[in-house]
Amino acid sequence: MGRPQWVVLQSLMDGSEESGFFKEIAAHLRRSVEAMPTAGGQRLDEEAPMVYLHYFLGASDVWVLEKAEGGGVEQVFAFSLLNGDHQMAELGYVDLSELLLVGFELDFHFEPKPLSEVRESLRKRFGLF
Repeated sequence: MGRPQWVVLQSLMDGSEESGFFKEIAAHLRRSVEAMPTAGGQRLDEEAPMVYLHYFLGASDVWVLEKAEGGGVEQVFAFSLLNGDHQMAELGYVDLSELLLVGFELDFHFEPKPLSEVRESLRKRFGLF
C-alpha cells in the first residue's frame, strides 16, 4: 500500500477506539500477501487463477494475482482495467510503485477470489468481457 494509506492505517491501529478492527485489516492483508504465489505460480489456462489484492483509483482497477520472485510485491502479475475501458483490460506485469505514485489505493475489504469471479462481476456490472 502507499505511504499515505499506511500512515493512516498505522495511526488507526495505534490509538483509535476501533484499533482492533484496523489491526485485523492489517493482519488480513498480510495473510493475503503471504498466500499469494510468486510469478508463474498459477497456470493462467486453469479455470480459476486466484486474485489476492485489489487496487483502485477512480474508474481504474488492478487485481493482483502473483507477487515477484523472492516474495516482494513491487512488481506483480495482475489483471488491469484502466479508466473503465474494457479494451484496455489486460493481464500482465505491473510496477506497484508506479501505481502508488499516481494515487492508487489498496482495497482493505477485498477478499481473495478466482479471476473468473472478478471478470463475471465486471461483465454483469458494465456488460464487459
